Amino acid sequence: MDKLESFAKTLAGVCAAVGAILIPIFINQYTEASRKSQVYVQMMTDREKSDTTIRESMFKALLDGYLQTLKEDVKKEDLESFRKRIVFLDLLTLNFQEFFNAKPLFEEVYESW
Repeated sequence: MDKLESFAKTLAGVCAAVGAILIPIFINQYTEASRKSQVYVQMMTDREKSDTTIRESMFKALLDGYLQTLKEDVKKEDLESFRKRIVFLDLLTLNFQEFFNAKPLFEEVYESW
């Protein structure tokens, strides 16, 4: 009986020591995984913000360019004027197809041609 009691106390001591070592390791791993997830989410959020800013600038530049070309070429009905307007509209459509419906602008160009 003394051997069993002695073995139980030794086993309890070993388990406590192993627990004291392993629990902080598991907590550290969980914390590190959580930190990595937060960094990834922050990086993706920053990337989306940058992408949105670039798209906004690009959209404004393309639309301003189109409107400037339209203003300069409003009386012209030559092939070069037509091509310029189509190029701007193609760029708008290719880069912003999910946000921008260029169909009315294309129709206007073709009607004026």
